[in-house]
Amino acid sequence: MVLCYFFLIKQYVISLMSEKYMLQRDDFFVKSRREAMLYLNRHHGTGGFPLLRLNDKGFTLIELIIVIILLGLISATAIPYYLNIQKEAKIAVVKGELAAIRGGLELAHAKILASSINTGPDGTNPDWPTLEELQFNELRLSTRPAALKGLRIVRSDFYSTEQNKALPLCNLPDQTAGMSASPSGVSAKAMADVLINPRRADESTGWAYYPGNERDTNGRGVDAIFYVNDDRPLTDNVDSADRRPSEW
Repeated sequence: MVLCYFFLIKQYVISLMSEKYMLQRDDFFVKSRREAMLYLNRHHGTGGFPLLRLNDKGFTLIELIIVIILLGLISATAIPYYLNIQKEAKIAVVKGELAAIRGGLELAHAKILASSINTGPDGTNPDWPTLEELQFNELRLSTRPAALKGLRIVRSDFYSTEQNKALPLCNLPDQTAGMSASPSGVSAKAMADVLINPRRADESTGWAYYPGNERDTNGRGVDAIFYVNDDRPLTDNVDSADRRPSEW
């Protein structure tokens, strides 16, 4: 492409030089094509010679080449910028869904504690929704108090009664095969997976969840943690703060 541009420019310069230096009459040096036409109109516009019209409406070859080069430069900068905007938009949507699900879990946790019925990591009414309950997006454990059964954890326009299809989608720019196959799915994680930085993930589903059912070395329960099931460092899913999805 560069060689083509160079050849066209070379040919145009040669043509200009031919017109500039080869048109000469009676010691009058014609310096440009426009001057040549004015000269012919002035000296031969009478006596049967038709007047020549000057046409300034078209574009020169140089102008067309400049426009093509500018369009190429604009495309080279605008397309990556547009793709980056798309990536950031998808990440923002997933962060919004993540915040909504976490808010639903916190609300369910508060309602469970308010019931004061056999709560705690070892109780039949666990403080936090279980993995299965989150996968169905409702409190459905048979030992839950009647007032809590059927309570939806996350309220959204997305609805399904099937397991691992009931939560909002995790749709990141760079999805693995597992994440694409189960974008609403939730994988089980242990306390050891969530107490490290970054949190451990396996990219087998869209979401990951530790249900807060373990105790630390001091015998205290560790709160549930919900996050994106992706801890890969070098993907388009890394946000503008250079954080992996599992760190959000």
